[in-house]
Amino acid sequence: MHGVGSAFNAYWSNECAPVLSAGYRPPFAEGFRQFVQAGTIAEAINKQLDEELNSGKSDPYDTHPPLKDRIAAVEHLPAGDPGPEDPAATTLLNDLPSLENRLISSLAGPDAAGKLKPIDWSDVCTQVYLPQWTALVKINEELLNTLTAESIPASTTELKAFGERCRNHDGAAADEDKAEGFGCIVLGAALTVLLVERGGKVDAPPGKSVSVSLGSIEIDTFSIVRSLIEGKVAPVEWQRRCAELGVQGIVLGKQA
Repeated sequence: MHGVGSAFNAYWSNECAPVLSAGYRPPFAEGFRQFVQAGTIAEAINKQLDEELNSGKSDPYDTHPPLKDRIAAVEHLPAGDPGPEDPAATTLLNDLPSLENRLISSLAGPDAAGKLKPIDWSDVCTQVYLPQWTALVKINEELLNTLTAESIPASTTELKAFGERCRNHDGAAADEDKAEGFGCIVLGAALTVLLVERGGKVDAPPGKSVSVSLGSIEIDTFSIVRSLIEGKVAPVEWQRRCAELGVQGIVLGKQA
């Protein structure tokens, strides 16, 4: 409860909400299982749990004492027999898909919920996100046609200036303080679309970053831009990787 409970809001807002807004209904319980098992998410959950066990404080409105106090109250008891199996909590529920349908109906209303199309998480990236990224590339096609994959801006100043000239799906520019981040998004979208058009397979399971596999190479297309800016990937190394991916010299807006 203390571990994964704190992760649910992030799961709902970052993973579920965009899919629902696009008109699809993914399997929520299965997605949450994948989300909490993702490497970075699992690390954050464990860190949160450790902090709660070591320094959790009570609040006048809490319904229970802090976790560390409850653990201390029972730790002297003899260990029980957990049994040979440890089934998932969802096995306690009958007809999980029906319960999820009722959840969406209560949140969005029966009419809106009935219009949502079922989708597996494995199809979310190609059916929901890829069309959005393609549209973003099309909107910024003229600007992206001045860049190739290997000439992605290599400094924070260049990236911010690029982001200030980019436009979102509504045609609006990003706020000045968000321009750098938006520039990363546009470049990541362009790189993703380019690699998919070259035959790459894109995937983004709940809790994990967007990655494209092309042959034996796998690249996190959105985070690579930040890695270049922060010097985690040297320009020479990036040039070599672009050559291996077969995208050297191809303008980023070409696939729009």
